[in-house]
Amino acid sequence: MMNLIKKILILFLLTLFIVSCNSLTKENNAEVNDTNTTDALQTKEIIFDNYINGIPKTVAQNIYGTRIVLSELNDPYDLHLYGKIDFFIDNQNVFEYNEKYLDVEGYQDNICAFFEQREQGELTSFYIFRFNNRPLPDKFLVFKQINNKIKFIGMTEQSSSEIFGDVDLDGKFEIGGFNDYCEPGNDESDKSGHSFFCLDNLRIYEIGNSFDRDTILENFIIENKKRAVTQH
Repeated sequence: MMNLIKKILILFLLTLFIVSCNSLTKENNAEVNDTNTTDALQTKEIIFDNYINGIPKTVAQNIYGTRIVLSELNDPYDLHLYGKIDFFIDNQNVFEYNEKYLDVEGYQDNICAFFEQREQGELTSFYIFRFNNRPLPDKFLVFKQINNKIKFIGMTEQSSSEIFGDVDLDGKFEIGGFNDYCEPGNDESDKSGHSFFCLDNLRIYEIGNSFDRDTILENFIIENKKRAVTQH
């Protein structure tokens, strides 16, 4: 029964990939570049004590006993991008993270993804933040917590992230998608509507103490796409 559920979920995932392939074109890049051009225009800032142009200077999210705060709001403000992450446990700042050009996207009570899994018998919490990597696909920052200690695991490579969660029910959180916005070519398989379009850029990672390629899931998706083409 569990194998059947896994197959249904993964086949549903494949349909999402077919739809997403059509959107990964040069036209998407043009739209992003237009946005960047607009962002570059100078606008008059309206600053209140806790807001800039109506956007909060800090946002927070409580996850069980851990409070996470994003601060140092970056321009363009309407993208809700922040340059600093703080973790609080029992009202104590136990870990802070900031670096130059950090653009973490966050909203009040919606800052990061969270999941738990056991590692060597200990319950480990993971926090995943979206890094706005415009005009390319986003990257993801990953932190883990054991008891009251926070550790920065690292930043993933850029990914369109159609896969985001434990999609194959193996107990591991996966992040996957395409690591670039592919441009259509002249060959049939290089056209945006083709099932093979952009497959060379498919990357799926399992999140843990490191980022490990889930080549089994990658190959499963690729083989199913090939099978779908031969059947039609």
